[in-house]
Amino acid sequence: MSAAHISKNPGGAGFIATYQNTQAHHTFDWQDYAIGNHRLACPECGRGSRDKTAGLKVDQEGAVVHCFRCSYTESFRLKRSTMRRAPCIRPQRQQAQQHTTLSDWGRSLWNSTHELSGIAEDYLMTRHCYLPPVYGDLRWHHALKHPGGYVGPALVGLITDIHTNEALSLHRTWITATGKADIEKPRLLLGGHTIENGVIKLWPAEDVNCVLGVAEGIETALSMAWCVQPVWAAIDAGHLGK
Repeated sequence: MSAAHISKNPGGAGFIATYQNTQAHHTFDWQDYAIGNHRLACPECGRGSRDKTAGLKVDQEGAVVHCFRCSYTESFRLKRSTMRRAPCIRPQRQQAQQHTTLSDWGRSLWNSTHELSGIAEDYLMTRHCYLPPVYGDLRWHHALKHPGGYVGPALVGLITDIHTNEALSLHRTWITATGKADIEKPRLLLGGHTIENGVIKLWPAEDVNCVLGVAEGIETALSMAWCVQPVWAAIDAGHLGK
């Protein structure tokens, strides 16, 4: 057995229907739904928000709810003097602009980097990495600001299109002489930049002849360089699979 109580909605026009039974207590405002057909949990036999066995049909005059499992049925009608309010619609979040090539800010950052030396070389040797040639696409910045506020040395890899060699983005790793910096997310790509078909060419394409080693990360690729050269870093497993 169930009982239905309909009361005036204090937040606006319309009514709130409250259902009670021996198992559960359900409350919903049918005016939160746009005109049309909807699925929702049955007020009588519902077992949770995902158990959508009831159908709700809403029109200009009111609404009817019917459960396809227990056959519960209830109808709601507006008074003639009551206007139906518009349903709440969440505004869509605007997506940030996606750069298809390296932005002016990214190019300025890349131009401010230096050939590998000092802490950058110490970090790579600690990781048992082969030092790449200075004319490759891996450099370092001695005091790069992290989005979290930290400022410190960082490796900076230039990501280019594997086919066109167009600069796409930058890969940054904040480091110390003995390991990655103790900060949240010490590895970051530039936000709002595509890396589709991107790769970090630790050796330039002109050095590639018959053999090319490709690994997922920069350090893994440079460790491989003790056995095979030249090597490139594919950035992530998705690109490595291609």
